[in-house]
Amino acid sequence: MSALALLVLTCSLALQSVLGSGTGEDGLTEIELRPPGKDWAIRVAPPEFEFGAPQTAEDGKTVWAAGDGLEPGFMMTVVVESSPPVADLASCVTRFEEKIGLDSLAVRHVKRTEQAGMPAIEYELPEHAGVRIDQRHLHAYVFRDGVCAEFHLSMLNSRGQHDRLFRAALNSISIVDTLAEPEEPADEDVDPTP
Repeated sequence: MSALALLVLTCSLALQSVLGSGTGEDGLTEIELRPPGKDWAIRVAPPEFEFGAPQTAEDGKTVWAAGDGLEPGFMMTVVVESSPPVADLASCVTRFEEKIGLDSLAVRHVKRTEQAGMPAIEYELPEHAGVRIDQRHLHAYVFRDGVCAEFHLSMLNSRGQHDRLFRAALNSISIVDTLAEPEEPADEDVDPTP
């Protein structure tokens, strides 16, 4: 298993142990992740889900958020990367799939699909460190203006009966325009007459 793949798995399992079921760190039911310098954001509002507050990486080029569903073992991570920029959706998918490192994981049932209009890869991790976990993973991707977004859903002890939860989470994803907030007029510019 590659170091990065082990890190992703460890973080996923750690998130579950820290956040628990239905207790997203900040209890946010909807998040918007705005790539630096862009006038749009990715909005995610899955039903029965709570997120921690969005975070920005040290380099200022990546924003992300993680949370868990009310269904025990259901987790979602959203990562929006603006550096280095990529040319198209295919490059975006390739970038994230290389980070996953599927070739170095003991996964099964790998399939590439389209989910909610997004290219996706699904697979199952049957065990970790000798413990049976039957963890289902789905990674879906969006590309816009040189920016890649990855939506990573996972469910512990999933035996195929959680399709509805995965679909609802993916269907809640949208891109929204985020126009600059209108400036308040200075006090001396305010006309007090009706």
